[in-house]
Amino acid sequence: PWPLPTSLCRAPEGVTLRVDDNVSVVCDAGCSPSACATVTMREAVGRYQELLRAAAGNATSYTSGGRLTSVSICAHMHSDELGPTTPRDYALDITASGTAIVSVGTVYGAIAGLESLLQLADISSALIHGVPVSIADSPRFHHRGLLVDTSRHFLPLGMLRRIVDGMAAMKLSVLHWYASEPAGPLHSNLVYLVYCTQNHPRNQLYRL
Repeated sequence: PWPLPTSLCRAPEGVTLRVDDNVSVVCDAGCSPSACATVTMREAVGRYQELLRAAAGNATSYTSGGRLTSVSICAHMHSDELGPTTPRDYALDITASGTAIVSVGTVYGAIAGLESLLQLADISSALIHGVPVSIADSPRFHHRGLLVDTSRHFLPLGMLRRIVDGMAAMKLSVLHWYASEPAGPLHSNLVYLVYCTQNHPRNQLYRL
């Protein structure tokens, strides 16, 4: 996984698991019913189940070993409120029996743990090697940001979405979007030109 987690343990002669085509990602309500009920948690579960299944669907055939069939998230929180110091630590355990458990304090730790699980699966084969695997991780810095300046260098929305996906993969926490010149708030009911001069194409705008 990237960035390199605080602690990563693999079995030197462990087994290999292939991500199952129908792998399930669930939030364990036995840990915290309120955690599983938050919108952010539900969306994270759906997103990473889709990504894991897509990785399995694109992989080469593999029949000689076991399969990762289920991922369970055990979260101990009561809201999905996000702030500058929101904890994002997580523990990830993958067992030889084909299950993975992500233990977290917040949904944002769950997202980081699920991202590490996705990165452990080989991109071409969906294989996870050296199982059992145990990871314990927490960010060294709370603020891990990326600046995107579209006021001077226009980027289409599709590229901005890919940037956000890349930030998730790198476990960054803050997007600084310098969207307009002069700098100021963008209003949701406006079609806002990225450039405030008349020397740029009219198609370089964002609808918010």
